[in-house]
Amino acid sequence: MSIKSFIEDLFSENKNYIRKQDIHRDMKDLPLGIQDFKKIRKKDYLYVDKTEHLYKLIDQGEVYFLSRPRRFGKSLTVSTLEYLFKGEKELFKGTYIYDKHDFEEHPVINLSMDGRSTDSTKKFEESLRLTLEKLYEKYDLEMRTDMLPEAFEELIEKIANKYKDVVVLIDEYDKPILDNIENPEKADKIREILRSFYSILKKVDPYLKFIFITGITKASKVSIFSDLNQLTDLTLNSKMSDILGYTKEDIAEFFPERIGKAKKELGLTEEEFWSKLQEWYNGYSWDGEDFVYNPYSILSFFFNNEFDNYWFESGSPSFIVKYAKKNELEEEDFQNVKVTQSFHSKYDIENAPSYSFLWQAGYLTIKKVTRNSYILDYPNKEVDKSMKELLLGAVYDLDDKEIGNIEDDLFEYYDNNDIDGMIEEFKKAYSAIPHQKHVKKEGFYDSIAYTFLLTAGIDARAEESTSRGDSDIVLEKDARVFIFEFKNDKPEVGIEQIKEKGYAEKYDKKKFFVGIELDFDERNIVDYKVEEQY
Repeated sequence: MSIKSFIEDLFSENKNYIRKQDIHRDMKDLPLGIQDFKKIRKKDYLYVDKTEHLYKLIDQGEVYFLSRPRRFGKSLTVSTLEYLFKGEKELFKGTYIYDKHDFEEHPVINLSMDGRSTDSTKKFEESLRLTLEKLYEKYDLEMRTDMLPEAFEELIEKIANKYKDVVVLIDEYDKPILDNIENPEKADKIREILRSFYSILKKVDPYLKFIFITGITKASKVSIFSDLNQLTDLTLNSKMSDILGYTKEDIAEFFPERIGKAKKELGLTEEEFWSKLQEWYNGYSWDGEDFVYNPYSILSFFFNNEFDNYWFESGSPSFIVKYAKKNELEEEDFQNVKVTQSFHSKYDIENAPSYSFLWQAGYLTIKKVTRNSYILDYPNKEVDKSMKELLLGAVYDLDDKEIGNIEDDLFEYYDNNDIDGMIEEFKKAYSAIPHQKHVKKEGFYDSIAYTFLLTAGIDARAEESTSRGDSDIVLEKDARVFIFEFKNDKPEVGIEQIKEKGYAEKYDKKKFFVGIELDFDERNIVDYKVEEQY
């Protein structure tokens, strides 16, 4: 049977399972940042049941790989599998799997590559060795070799011979490589260590019950697990689209009272609530058809009852910042990107094109699949805003204080319909960017302005299309609409283009046409004019 047929058979059952629950779950505490399944269940935190997927995986296969961005529930999934195979059935009471899995106890090796020292390859190897030593001690075995692959192989064989077939769970398999994304030579050395270490999983297959491997990057998997040819990659399979992340149905089922509370506090109708929630946190897809919400963002939203940027503010991973600085990314390069269907597996991650890297890091997602290609774009408003903030700091060398001051003042001027004040904040932003970073393109300037507007919390739109062209920036506020056009020319030229292209024709509001004159030598705005139209 082909892998494709296997996966289709695996998930062909009716997915409309109605979960049973013997207590009201909605007002349970939210498990923000908690990745241990036992802790969630013992302390009665809210748990969105994903065990139907796990049951089918266990029932039909043995060796799996799954790539997802950070903050998407990978570690919780690994933890859930650990307690399943340890036979701790009572933890699963009320879940889909409770009366279906046999809960036979198996020895479990749970390896996380997160948090390991990668200051040097020596320290990294020492970290792995210490982990193996603890596992030998746990199972009352003697470690007789310092060679890491051999020690790992012997550990599995001895545990299986002494107890039962072994379950191997590897979380964040690629984290040591990502920690050295700016140093390809070092990343390659760590990759070789990991390749040798993981390669023994092929040799010890007769002693294994189940393998589940997670990570952020799909690309590195190709080289690191090249010997593990029985590995089933679930990353892009449509039947696995919601194993991690929340569907709209999940949110409606598990958060009904919190939804009601949020609507009341925010003054939103049912339709408005779902529209805003989708705009901010939905949009992640690995097949271009099924879309899910970021679980960390949803939990954070219901904790605060406020639409905000939670995913990025929880801590932008250092590898993203390093990559952005090294490659001098430009925001405009990542909207509606058309790529081949092999874009994710052609390169090791540190050498991957920026769109491939950002897709694997969760900043881009698959919006559509055509016959021969994928269309990539930002998943939602939260990630769009995150990317812009990342670029302001990592690429344009603006510090947080500068960014924060400009954003605060910009919002105040916007709130007061003060175009003059907004233009002054644009000028401050351009002045704060080092001269080496300036680009002699109109698009550079309107992109920076748009970035600041969006990160300030202003509902700005860029490149809004009409039948005759695309406007630079549009702001709608109450009964007014502001249309900005940036030109390396007199302000009147920009205003004339707004009129000629009909950028404002669809708006039945008071209109403000703002023509902005740029001077590439001055690296700033040198003049602007505002024309009102009723």
